[in-house]
Amino acid sequence: MNCAHSALRSSSTDARRAAAAAAAAAAAAAAVTFSYPTRPGDAALSGLSLRVPGGARVALVGPSGGGKSTVLRMIGRLYDPQGGAVAIGGRDLRSFGSKELAGTVGYVPQDPELLPLSVADNISYGLRKGQAARADVERAAAQAGADGFIRALPRGYDTAVGEGSVALSGGQRQRVGIARALVRRPRVLLLDEPTSALDGASEAEVQRTLERLDRACTVVTVAHRLATIRGADLIAVVAGGRVVESGTHSALLAQGGVYAGMVGRGGSGGGGGGAAQPLPLDAEAAQSVYEQQL
Repeated sequence: MNCAHSALRSSSTDARRAAAAAAAAAAAAAAVTFSYPTRPGDAALSGLSLRVPGGARVALVGPSGGGKSTVLRMIGRLYDPQGGAVAIGGRDLRSFGSKELAGTVGYVPQDPELLPLSVADNISYGLRKGQAARADVERAAAQAGADGFIRALPRGYDTAVGEGSVALSGGQRQRVGIARALVRRPRVLLLDEPTSALDGASEAEVQRTLERLDRACTVVTVAHRLATIRGADLIAVVAGGRVVESGTHSALLAQGGVYAGMVGRGGSGGGGGGAAQPLPLDAEAAQSVYEQQL
């Protein structure tokens, strides 16, 4: 099973989502410790533990420098932990070969780089020749909510984009980046602040894309904006290199801890309707509340 759009509706959709989630890959970090090679004396993660249920939408929030993006890098195995373990589907990531890992985990950075190639070649970039047929590329673009605007380009999927070519909006670039991850049919999708640099309209486009992904794909997102976070199945507050709180949006607000402090200072209040423009969570407030609890 892997990422795909859900095409069914009504009660059958709920049953399908439940079945997809049961087959999706869970991820877990157990007592992970890690320091970057350039800062060996500065712990980025300090005994961090986190369980991501298969098929779940998980948001990582917290103060800047607290370890959120490092958690993504651990799940994507850009680095190995110096203590503890990270697993996907019950297997230690260190047992994955590079090809197996590339087909299991997809990663989308904050601002995906587009090369001066066609849209189709940008989506399939990094794959071996013949590994992704045009139908696979178009399927991934449709899943990412990009097929419509791509077909409206002067040469459709064969339109050159990137530096010196057709310019795409921030939201369009982000959706091409998501398609690039989805064409590999990953079981786990990692997104590092996918909407932080976008305007309201582009953010809404990307958010709709993420909401359409089938539950056969586990999604972990580093985010600062309530539009991305509020509907997550699990919100994990990462501070000081460990998870200090976790739960749903409403449960964490009721708890009155670090997350509630972030939301309150960010200006969203109790979290019912929210503002017309989604407001960022206040990372400075998170750090302040976290330090008060030490």
